[in-house]
Amino acid sequence: MRIILLERAEIEIDDSAFYYDSQKTGLGSLFLLEVERICVLISRNPERFTKNRDGFREAPLQRFPFRIIYKMDKDELYVVSVFHIRRNPSKKPK
Repeated sequence: MRIILLERAEIEIDDSAFYYDSQKTGLGSLFLLEVERICVLISRNPERFTKNRDGFREAPLQRFPFRIIYKMDKDELYVVSVFHIRRNPSKKPK
């Protein structure tokens, strides 16, 4: 399935990679690789991850405290957020 990153998700990914790189050189690249790896898993089996109460699916990253929040529409997957799990839950996509 084709994955489309919405602008919000792109900004969150870029901001998080920049932050991790500012903490330790190369850590931002590792974050990006982990996001890409989970996106590949999602595209291969989009129903693998459970739906939240709002109907979005949530795929956790393994090395970083983030979840990829996405929804399916026919042959496309929309990543709406790459959500830090310690962030205010009221800011989750609706």
